Amino acid sequence: MPSQDQAAALRKALVAGLVERGVVHSANVEAALRAVPRHLFTPWLSPEEAYADQAWLLPETTPDAPATISQPTVVGLMLEACRLAPGQRVLEIGAGSGYNAALMAHLVGEHGQVVTVDIEAPLVEAARGRLAEYRNVQVVHGDGGHGFPAGAPYDRIVATVGAWDLPPAWREQLAPDGQLILPLHLGGEPQDHELIAFRREGHLLVGHGICSVQMVLMRGDYAGHGRPVPIQKGQDWQGTTADNLLVKVYPHGANHQPQPHEVIIDKPSARLVLAHRQAG
Repeated sequence: MPSQDQAAALRKALVAGLVERGVVHSANVEAALRAVPRHLFTPWLSPEEAYADQAWLLPETTPDAPATISQPTVVGLMLEACRLAPGQRVLEIGAGSGYNAALMAHLVGEHGQVVTVDIEAPLVEAARGRLAEYRNVQVVHGDGGHGFPAGAPYDRIVATVGAWDLPPAWREQLAPDGQLILPLHLGGEPQDHELIAFRREGHLLVGHGICSVQMVLMRGDYAGHGRPVPIQKGQDWQGTTADNLLVKVYPHGANHQPQPHEVIIDKPSARLVLAHRQAG
């Protein structure tokens, strides 16, 4: 275990790098990253490894079902996209090490609540231990594709695993003015995802791309990686950079008249409509 001074110095350097690169730009996100000790969520790593800007496999997982503690750059980008505020309720899909839930708990404060769900029992047990002092965090064992209806509605739903589909439960459990932030697979290699921030607009989800990321894959009833992305209309969208991407999500059966500039992807749970930002 590193000394408090050593850990604090490494954490300070990591956060300073994220701020300098523009990954982190909000005072509250910076404060959370400075406050939450990442090394306590990675006791199997050296201090230098814990505060390196890279992802690490969690020892509780197996090669057939890998899980990681995410790269701090990705953590920072997702926290900035969430725009969390004190008192909000958050559902996290993928508990992992528990580190991200701790950061979000810091951001929503004592009057907020974070529910984090994971499908792997060993991860849940380990995360509960690491999060024991966080009274505003609940760790649940279950399939995150079904959300956690007992805690709904949520101001934010955040997936820290790569999603192939958009489960209906996420939209249903989102508050009317809530936001959904997730890495979504739109083609390419199975681990390739686009980080997208959605807001709820009635029965629709309307979102914009942030960046491309590589993520471990979601498991459970809504896993679909390895299956082709079914583009129904239009050209492969992948000439568009993620930050120039607009995405609308329609429930199956909703009335949508495709426009010439749109790319249509029908997945089992939803129709995705992709467009360039400048296409309006």
